Amino acid sequence: MKRFKQAGILVALLVLPVFLYLLLVGFGKNRYDLPVITTFTDSLRTDTIHIEKAPAFSLPQLDGTILEGSALDGHVYIAHFVSVPCQGSCEKVMTELKRVQEFFRDQPEVVILTHAAGQAREAVALQQTYAAVPPQWKIVTGSPAMLQQLARQGYGLVSDPDRDTTLVLLDGTRRIRGLYLGTDPKEVDRLLVEAEILVQQKSEPNI
Repeated sequence: MKRFKQAGILVALLVLPVFLYLLLVGFGKNRYDLPVITTFTDSLRTDTIHIEKAPAFSLPQLDGTILEGSALDGHVYIAHFVSVPCQGSCEKVMTELKRVQEFFRDQPEVVILTHAAGQAREAVALQQTYAAVPPQWKIVTGSPAMLQQLARQGYGLVSDPDRDTTLVLLDGTRRIRGLYLGTDPKEVDRLLVEAEILVQQKSEPNI
């Protein structure tokens, strides 16, 4: 009986974002449009950054291959930055991303991109601990300094991955469409809904 109850809760958690999406776009011909976010304020440095879209990049993956940013063109993707080993708030974010991966497991057009600052062996442990399955969940690595610069200049995030638990939603042209607190399940529910909206809009004509 307990297992049936747990299964019911899991199904409810997965179905709820879809229901919310249908609620948002299912009335008449009105469209629920997500904003394009281009202006970011760095509270640590008290300045403003303007970003039209995420920049091109070339970063090593855990299998030794290089991921080019252009490989994500046409995909809806969720980007975030962590320091490894993953501890504290990082663990909460990664647990929520497991839920995101499960929700979109049959939709290869949705990709999770984890930028792991630190040693590659720690990033491998991260992949194993949270069952990140490529190619849908990609983990790239780099030095803390390089990834801090990319996080700030490319995604408008604060420069320290240890203090930033933001998930960034991007569309198929690498424009930023949403920012979410990765440690908050309700925020991640909103991410699921809005990522699904982008997927559906990709499949519609004249979008």
